Amino acid sequence: MKLKIKENMLITLKRKTWYYETSDHNARRKDGYPAGGFLDKDEQLLVCEIKKAKTGTLKMKSLHRTKNTVYMFFDEKDANYFFKTTNTCN
Repeated sequence: MKLKIKENMLITLKRKTWYYETSDHNARRKDGYPAGGFLDKDEQLLVCEIKKAKTGTLKMKSLHRTKNTVYMFFDEKDANYFFKTTNTCN
C-alpha cells in the first residue's frame, strides 16, 4: 500500500533519516556542512506542511519532540521506505 503523507499526520520513521534545520537552500550550510542531522528509527513527527514539486519531490515541514521544526526532502515514491503512519487527524 502506497503511503500518502498529508498535513496533521503523525508518522514514525522506519530508519535513521536525515533532516534539515531550515528550508532555505542557501542557509542550509554551516561551515561547508549541511545544517541538520539524523533522526533515529522509531522517532515520531507531526507533519505541518507538505509541498510537492513538479519532479515528484516532496518538501515536508514537521514537528519533532526535541528538535522542534525539521525539514525533509524525499521522492514521493520513497515515502513507504522512510515512514509509517502512526495516526491521522484528517
